[in-house]
Amino acid sequence: MSAMPIDPVLPELCRMLRDPGMAVLVAPPGAGKTTQVPLALLTEPWLDGKKLLMLEPRRLAARSAARYMASKLGEQVGETIGYRVRMDTRTGPSTRIEVVTEGVLTRMLQDDPSLEGVGGVLFDEFHERNLHADLGLALCLQSRELLREDLRLVVMSATLEPEPVALLMGGAPVLVSSGRSYPVDTVYRERPLEGGFGALETAVARTVLTALDQHPGDALVFLPGLAEIRRTEERLTEWLADGRRGPVLLAPLYGDLSSEEQDRALTPASPGMRKVVLATSIAETSLTVEGVRIVVDSGLMRVSRFSPRTGMTRLVTVPVSGPAADQRRGRAGRVAPGVCYRLWTADEQSRLAPRSTPEMHEADLAPLALELAAWGACRPRKRRRAGSCSPSRTRTGSPNGRTADAIACPAGAVPFFPVRRCCPPRVTSSWRTWTIGAATDESVSPPPCPSRRSRSMPPSSSMKRPRSNGTRPLKPFAHVSGAAWGRSSCGKRRCPPPIRSGCKPLCSRESV
Repeated sequence: MSAMPIDPVLPELCRMLRDPGMAVLVAPPGAGKTTQVPLALLTEPWLDGKKLLMLEPRRLAARSAARYMASKLGEQVGETIGYRVRMDTRTGPSTRIEVVTEGVLTRMLQDDPSLEGVGGVLFDEFHERNLHADLGLALCLQSRELLREDLRLVVMSATLEPEPVALLMGGAPVLVSSGRSYPVDTVYRERPLEGGFGALETAVARTVLTALDQHPGDALVFLPGLAEIRRTEERLTEWLADGRRGPVLLAPLYGDLSSEEQDRALTPASPGMRKVVLATSIAETSLTVEGVRIVVDSGLMRVSRFSPRTGMTRLVTVPVSGPAADQRRGRAGRVAPGVCYRLWTADEQSRLAPRSTPEMHEADLAPLALELAAWGACRPRKRRRAGSCSPSRTRTGSPNGRTADAIACPAGAVPFFPVRRCCPPRVTSSWRTWTIGAATDESVSPPPCPSRRSRSMPPSSSMKRPRSNGTRPLKPFAHVSGAAWGRSSCGKRRCPPPIRSGCKPLCSRESV
């Protein structure tokens, strides 16, 4: 195997995993942590007869890492090295290292909490703080605490702040490795990008043409989504039709592509041909696109956000964070000196977010609630957390109080969740009243019925049982997003009451 920058620290990592059995590894892009660490652990005594799981945030990264490690051993994928992603599995009886996506690990833990036959779990690119990665680490820590003291855990990242994670893992040792990166020149815009629809794609296409004229090598272009990739591809196809720059291959790269098309974007271009890869943030980490010496960064990415107003998840386009921009810039210096064109000004660079927001602070937590209910975590208790905020700021220990450890629910009940609030409202139901209890346990009158807004509603304590016209009484119900619905005294459905912050936890057993 060729020497990698991470090789000098591998003996120390192996020693740490013998005792205490957990470690946090910080290594910059290009150090080789994704491919060298699993192979170095194959000969460890504690892994004899067991598998090693490595988590990757994306299917493309999992397949690419497995293929690269298998080629290092001179084997095909599915022998010693395999992978398991959604709707695609390449493993065999002799598989010792299994590269999986984060949701696959959650399913494996739910089926077998002790992870029999697994000697260790590696969490790669943990700085992305995906919901499944946070949940997987929490479940692995509890499995190690209660069932598997010999389970080895390693958290790896390039831009992660290691101290909070090491504290979460009970004071695990931190190991820092040097990286190998060629110098990369950074070019900023002189003025902020302005314009209406299509302005971003036009600016990106013009920057790509300028970079191809002035610098050698292939280009990697970061765009927020598929629509921008298609429009940029159309412009480049039109402007490259004259052939003055020679043959140029345009290769889109995003998550919904088939594995064959993704491999086409990752493999080197034919001799005499240059390649421009139009990618989303999927190419930001854990991937090396051969031949890339030019990076054009739009500075935008598309993330999912849970809307408290609609109770649905939607995609929004947001600026990248500072660490994410550095990750993208580093793609240009993996094989040779390169250049990075950023479509924002130097002043805008100083205003980028210092870190990415964990998905747990923005996503719909109803699936997480169901996973934890299936796991058996139904009682509230304070747990260690990997955050930098003080416990006194909120009742649950995170900036908005939404952590997996704050979920409380009686056994067998399905918890309901708040939306961007500290806690959901405490809803008490009876045949006569609906009351919303605030943090001070004071009762608030329900909102008026839409058909009787001009009249003032009586206090909740004096509301009478709604009529049912001789049939069963009308019973209120609760929605999974945390908004309580009921019926007013006129028998018509009320609008949902506003969710109040600072309230006590809610579970379905209390609300029905």
